[in-house]
Amino acid sequence: MPSYTLNTKLPVPALAYGTGTKWFKRGDSTSPISRDLVDAIKAALTVGVRHIDTAEIYNTEAEVGVAVREFLAENNGTVTRTDLYITSKIYPGLGDVDGTVRKSLELLQTEYIDLYLIHAPFLDRVANLPADYTISDAWRKLEAHHASGVLRSIGVSNFDLPHLDELVAGGSAVVPAVNQIEFHPLLPQPILRAGLTSRGIIAASYGPLVPLNNALETLQASEPGRAFLAALDAPAARLGVDRSAVLLRWNLDQGHIVVSTSAKVERVVQFLAIGSDKFALTASERDAISSTGAAADKLRKFWPTGRFQE
Repeated sequence: MPSYTLNTKLPVPALAYGTGTKWFKRGDSTSPISRDLVDAIKAALTVGVRHIDTAEIYNTEAEVGVAVREFLAENNGTVTRTDLYITSKIYPGLGDVDGTVRKSLELLQTEYIDLYLIHAPFLDRVANLPADYTISDAWRKLEAHHASGVLRSIGVSNFDLPHLDELVAGGSAVVPAVNQIEFHPLLPQPILRAGLTSRGIIAASYGPLVPLNNALETLQASEPGRAFLAALDAPAARLGVDRSAVLLRWNLDQGHIVVSTSAKVERVVQFLAIGSDKFALTASERDAISSTGAAADKLRKFWPTGRFQE
């Protein structure tokens, strides 16, 4: 399993099983437990996943907690909590950071969370905040929980460079360890990525398969789009895998944590396999995917484009 070392000097598995998108639950944390998700997480852990990604707003922290508890019990000490990595995120609860962190720990049934992120910097989408409340106010509260050891590493998600600069201006003492962003060849964001590198922040990618899941017909209908698909097809044929595997490996090759999900165990096995040298892309294949992706129509699926520089 490939891994990176965060600026906290702690390791993070590079491939994470996501419990948002497909698994997103309407309602709140009191909603009934989804046994389908619990079983899917346990199946993913059984085939080798060691990093689970969840969030307050997904309403799936409880399922992660149940799945991890059952998996560890069923493995009789051969796998322990320290072998697993849990990422969660806060957003609706930004007005009560302390209470939300406590609730996350309770739902996840854990004494600590490996990585805890502010899910987005857009406070206009969060209810019941004081008029003068800033993202730096929330960050300083997370810093206190990080100092206590309850949150081993802290970071952000969907932050652009001005949002990161706001943390610095607000007197933050801790540099975010991670910025989890929508990222794929149709949304390369070179300015943001260069800024993260210069600040010592690792990028995590969500939505790595957006080009295939949400734009395939559009890509097939244009010459630049067809060129991009051809750039995926060439290494797919050489390696004996599908386009999805190539896209995931390309994303990993950017030095990012990659978050993806599936209810099908065979797809999870394929996801883990992309970390193997057996499925390495050549430099020319990576470059072809990057250049043809950048030439195709830009696509941002998960937040309005106007909120970002790129």
